Amino acid sequence: MKVPEIIEKKVEDFAQNEKALLDKNFGETEARNRFIDPLFKALGWELEQTHLPRRLWDVHREYSQRDNS
Repeated sequence: MKVPEIIEKKVEDFAQNEKALLDKNFGETEARNRFIDPLFKALGWELEQTHLPRRLWDVHREYSQRDNS
């Protein structure tokens, strides 16, 4: 699948599921898995960078922390 097709499918997915996706219970990790990572992969970013030194990674994952307020 080509990059424009992947982006189009993600836009359609969001439009069809907007209410659920904007709900406060839809978390950062879910958003990353469903939208962000697939777009990075489509653009040629390597997310599984085990063969590279960390300083050369395209992506550095940050794990979210819950806001207890």
